[in-house]
Amino acid sequence: MGLFDIFKKKNDDFLSEEEKEAKLLMEQGMNARINNDYEKALNYFNKSLEIKEHPSVYLNRGAIYQIYDLYLQAKLDYLRAIEIEDTNPTLFKNETIKAATENLNQIEIICNKIEENGEKMRNSIYDDGIDYAAKRIAEITVENFLINKEDINYFILCELKVFYELGGVFKMFTQNTGINDSLYHNPTPSINVNQDKQNNAFYYTRQVWGSLNDDLDTVTRLRLKIIELLISKSSYNNN
Repeated sequence: MGLFDIFKKKNDDFLSEEEKEAKLLMEQGMNARINNDYEKALNYFNKSLEIKEHPSVYLNRGAIYQIYDLYLQAKLDYLRAIEIEDTNPTLFKNETIKAATENLNQIEIICNKIEENGEKMRNSIYDDGIDYAAKRIAEITVENFLINKEDINYFILCELKVFYELGGVFKMFTQNTGINDSLYHNPTPSINVNQDKQNNAFYYTRQVWGSLNDDLDTVTRLRLKIIELLISKSSYNNN
């Protein structure tokens, strides 16, 4: 899909200065996303949408939200991209709707879970505060899903792989854990790792992040704190 097709106007050969600025911000966001600078990409997409709504921007911002596990925000953006294409189609209508629909299908199950339990989770996190909420979530994750150190170790490595790819403070965190990067670049489960339990731990924690909607700052602090606590219970604890 092209980065930004011509906005629908009576004269398609010209854009207003406002539309040119929105187009430039969108392209800057795409470049940042290609370079895995997701925080910067999100900032550009937000600014672009403040100037002019466009389905391509919603589609790409939704993808960034999905990368951050902010599934309800991603869902809203995908639905908005489809809505705009249906009412005011662009040159890339079919491609946009197909991509948005495929992404919606990917996150449907977890969105349903978040919509069912998210408000209770979100209120509990804000009421408890980051430190206590992280301690409680880490304990629930271990007690219910990660039943031995090998399970904990593998879950940590999978999360650090995600952190490294997210970049920014997440990548910095992985590089300061003292865990060899070769381990989390290609995490391999041992024979004793229960994959079903790993999947359940993944979906439980994603419901937690997703319940916080677009509060990326709280999501970031909570995720880092939880992994820090899990490392303290793992074989990677140096203390």
